[in-house]
Amino acid sequence: NNKYGCNANIEYWKNYWFLHFDEHQTLNNNCLEVLNTLRQKYKLGVITNGDSYSQNQKLTTTNIRKYFDVILVSGDIGIHKPDKRIFLQAVEQLGLKPEEVAFIGDTFSTDILGAYNAGLKPVWIWPDFQRITEFPITRITHFEELLEVF
Repeated sequence: NNKYGCNANIEYWKNYWFLHFDEHQTLNNNCLEVLNTLRQKYKLGVITNGDSYSQNQKLTTTNIRKYFDVILVSGDIGIHKPDKRIFLQAVEQLGLKPEEVAFIGDTFSTDILGAYNAGLKPVWIWPDFQRITEFPITRITHFEELLEVF
């Protein structure tokens, strides 16, 4: 922009990032081990906010799509977390009842509140236990702790 003497083509770089964001995704430590273990006992699903292209590319690039029975991308269905309808749609596709489903997420305002309002059991991955909440939720600090919870 002219104010700072920068001649960068913002639209070009925005589009570049959009098209290549998936190439920079990494999995949590022991992610595949956790998914393999949980999949032996439970149906697994993903609910993700975002546009169809980038969210689906992330699942493909990280090679984890095969672990999930249901994948809902908000950009595909026009409903975004924390709207409880997206959670209930996933529950229905899993063939379960809301009270039979746990939802693991790291964002309180979308993942945890949305799951709670839909009647699911929220599990909050958040490393800061100083943060207080009145919600009756399970809290963990690392992805691997899911094996202890389930």
